[in-house]
Amino acid sequence: MVGHALHSPSTRYTILEFIGEGSFGKVAKCRAHNSSKLVAVKILKKEYFQDVEDELSVLKTISSLNADHFNLVTFYEQFEYLGYKCLVFELLDVDLLHLVRSLNVNHIRPIAKQTHIGVDPNPP
Repeated sequence: MVGHALHSPSTRYTILEFIGEGSFGKVAKCRAHNSSKLVAVKILKKEYFQDVEDELSVLKTISSLNADHFNLVTFYEQFEYLGYKCLVFELLDVDLLHLVRSLNVNHIRPIAKQTHIGVDPNPP
């Protein structure tokens, strides 16, 4: 609900608006009270809790990289609140699905190339 606060061990996030929804749950634009920074909080439905473990593994790997160097979204933290798993990310201007739908192949190619620069194709 807009105006509701989500509490993590490190801060409180106030829901400003919902900016996305899918089969996994919802994404809320929130304000972090410890920094006043705007963030995106992915609030997962209970039936997707098992799937989140794979996502968290990938996010932890990504977090260990220099996100700015690889042009990756920054993952801040994960927490449970009132029975929901929440993943906190930097807030981007446009979601990837909207971006991809609005671009043609000539725009997508450099973006795809940037995401693969320096990434080992055969990780351990």
